[in-house]
Amino acid sequence: MSPTEAPVAAIRVAAPATTTSQIADPRALIAMLHEKDRHIMALEEECRGLAEQLKAFQAEIVRWVELDR
Repeated sequence: MSPTEAPVAAIRVAAPATTTSQIADPRALIAMLHEKDRHIMALEEECRGLAEQLKAFQAEIVRWVELDR
């Protein structure tokens, strides 16, 4: 499994196998959708944090290369 596939696989494992046909109560469906939305927002925040770390690391590498010249 490649590094880019690992996060997707983790999401698939974490997601429950629930379909709308299994939920009779619309309130339960809404609650489930809100929970999924919170999970997505947390993943988006984590991705933003990782992107910031990557940019900082790239800038550090550029500084190292410039110092070696």
